[in-house]
Amino acid sequence: MIHHIKNYRLIIIVLFALLNLSCKNEVANSKTLSIDSTKTIQKIKSIEKIADTSKIKLNVNAINWIFNKVVPISNTYSCESKKYENLKFSMSKDSVFINGIYTDNVYRGVIKSENYFSQKYLYNVYKNILPEKFNVKLPQSIENIRNKRANEKDSKLDAFFQDAFFVDDLMFFEKSGCIYCFKKENKKIIQSKNILLPVSKKEMLNENYIFSPIESKLIIDGNLASGEYKINKDISILWFDGDIEKWFIVTLLNNKVYQKLLIVKSETIELKNGEKQDNFIDFYITKELKIKLEYSINYKTLKKINEENYSITKDMKIIKK
Repeated sequence: MIHHIKNYRLIIIVLFALLNLSCKNEVANSKTLSIDSTKTIQKIKSIEKIADTSKIKLNVNAINWIFNKVVPISNTYSCESKKYENLKFSMSKDSVFINGIYTDNVYRGVIKSENYFSQKYLYNVYKNILPEKFNVKLPQSIENIRNKRANEKDSKLDAFFQDAFFVDDLMFFEKSGCIYCFKKENKKIIQSKNILLPVSKKEMLNENYIFSPIESKLIIDGNLASGEYKINKDISILWFDGDIEKWFIVTLLNNKVYQKLLIVKSETIELKNGEKQDNFIDFYITKELKIKLEYSINYKTLKKINEENYSITKDMKIIKK
């Protein structure tokens, strides 16, 4: 009887040891899995950040489209033009920009014209209206684009169009029963070693205004500038790429930043009520080195909320007026 009890105790001790070892291995594996998962998530976030950064860069070879005119599909529709007259769509690879600001990515393709339109009558409408109103014929196949984030609430491009197609040097899309037509902007190449004043951000992002930023060694707040545009040997505009795009105008002393002024900022912030707000700063610099800053909110309307004015003195100081 005692012998059986001893064996029973021995079996319990062995089972307990095995169970304890198994638990330790499981914990170790869990920790390893947790570490590996964390590293994987960090890598994914890093890749996503790189992708987000690369897709917002406007290629100097981007094609610009400016407003041409709008016509109703039928007399029952009333068309709005003011919203579109001052818009410029730019396309760089699969990214679309509006007035130089990144919106969304698009799908590109070529499709038979009759398959592009959701209903047969629309195909016939466009066949008739394009020659009559825009002096072009609807070809058998058309190049087209579609917003990858169509119908998403925070898609900025969706406020203007979801699909568009191209015929010759014209871009067409339909909105609320109206056909909007944008035409390809003619290129008038401006080349210069330095930035030509007066200048604004909109002009600098125009591919007709060709000079790429030079590699910079200048640092602001511990960050190396992504690029530098020279106004003259003593004044530069520094561009910082990232989740929040920033531009500074700086004066230089011994090839180092002497004074600085934030002249461009593009960011989206989350408000207390859960909604999002777009904040922008744009600039205009005159030949006399006077700087006007415009603060705006809301991407759709770019409602101006404030304005500031500065100037650069002969001794390279940036002062507020």
